[in-house]
Amino acid sequence: MASQPLTEIIPRTHPATRPPGEPDLPPAGWPELEALLREGSATTWLSVPSPHGVHVRPLFAAWTGSSFVLASKARAVKSRRLDGDGRCSLAIDLGRAHLVVE
Repeated sequence: MASQPLTEIIPRTHPATRPPGEPDLPPAGWPELEALLREGSATTWLSVPSPHGVHVRPLFAAWTGSSFVLASKARAVKSRRLDGDGRCSLAIDLGRAHLVVE
């Protein structure tokens, strides 16, 4: 069995972070988030360092159970930045939860 990743829960403390009248939701646990990732219907954004700040683009990412597989053309800026530096962040909209992976 794979170990669970380190997580940090960021509470929704501002009223603008949820629809009016909707109660605070409890934090999602890793098993629930992983089940949502396995559904494969998430919107994913990749952020990579660039000389001018951060380069952010949408891309296809699939969860394998232990890592993400990303799809991008070899000549794309995001691919070149990943090849050159390797640091990145994925922002994933899972519908009921938002997940950031660094």
